[in-house]
Amino acid sequence: DLNAMNAALACRSGARVVAGFFGAVDVPAELDAVIMLDVIEHTLTPRADLERAFAHTRCGGGLLLKTFYDEWHDTLEGFDLGPQEGVVIRGRKSGYFSPAAHPYHFDVPVLRALIERVGYRIEHVSMESIHGQVTLIAVKP
Repeated sequence: DLNAMNAALACRSGARVVAGFFGAVDVPAELDAVIMLDVIEHTLTPRADLERAFAHTRCGGGLLLKTFYDEWHDTLEGFDLGPQEGVVIRGRKSGYFSPAAHPYHFDVPVLRALIERVGYRIEHVSMESIHGQVTLIAVKP
């Protein structure tokens, strides 16, 4: 985890966590899991980062990845957030997807193909439409 405070909190639960930038830290040889929550859209080398994650994941270990999906960003100008206390809230996509901070946006089929191409087997995909996020769980065979 890039955030040292998050890493310290996880360590308190007994997990072994490496704190730092994934491309720069010394990663243990066989991780039980690699967790990439809102990471892949920020990296300049998504395939290389996934290949590194795969190389350091033990057989039977997992990948948990969450990111924004491009279909949501491209198609939503106005959208319903759903009824809340009897009122339908309308939203608009924001400028959050700035190219400088988010150089890569994946549609779900391309993201699935990329994860499978590096060697993981996809076990679960869920899409959350309010914020346009996809979560994928994959296993190293």
